[in-house]
Amino acid sequence: MNQKSRETLSFIMAGYNEENYVIPAVKAVEEALEASFEQYEIILVDDGSRDRTLPLMKTCAEENPHIRVLENRVNLNYGASVLRGMKAAENDWLVYDAFDLEMAPAEFVRLFQEMDRSLDVLVFERASYEATAWRKFASLLNRGLLHLLFPMLMRGTPTLNHTQLFRRECLDEIIPLSRSPIFFSPEMVFRAKLKGLKVGNQVIPFHSIDGIRKGAFGHVYDILWAVTDMFRFRLRLWGGRI
Repeated sequence: MNQKSRETLSFIMAGYNEENYVIPAVKAVEEALEASFEQYEIILVDDGSRDRTLPLMKTCAEENPHIRVLENRVNLNYGASVLRGMKAAENDWLVYDAFDLEMAPAEFVRLFQEMDRSLDVLVFERASYEATAWRKFASLLNRGLLHLLFPMLMRGTPTLNHTQLFRRECLDEIIPLSRSPIFFSPEMVFRAKLKGLKVGNQVIPFHSIDGIRKGAFGHVYDILWAVTDMFRFRLRLWGGRI
């Protein structure tokens, strides 16, 4: 039996209308963390859902004292919800994942155990991407814009829109201005690099409860919101205001 880690972890999951995923996702995360950490917390953020997401989250919290639930009274979108969970986190390391578990919890635990402890940020990059044609197009457009606008900051971390692990003590230095679901995470990594923090990159297998990524974050308004945030950040860089 493997010895449990004495390092502490906050696992953040935010979502809107995720009633079909809450129970299986939380159970999978619970099993992986309970077997591997002496101290952990799972922070569930309901982003103003209109289905049974919030009651199901509360049920999970009643059954496990390691789980906390945060409720957005109105829909703020994924980026703002993840950031709210991060600010509420209390443990040494923070990681987030979507409710369809784009990163398998057991795979995350293995990589956490093996990671270079000198890192401040670890970016997980999908080895493949099973998604609808529109979602793949939106992802390609996003990556193209990031490389075009931030060629130096993209070096070493070619994919920034999956999920990332952060050392909590560095969080205040890298909180982004962006709240868009597409650009908040790249901005955090860019800020970490600009602050001289140590950023690593790790390729992981594709994983998803539903088998294929669909329309989330591929909506036109999400893309326009992200592009606006990208150009704002680019202008602030040029003006030396980062």
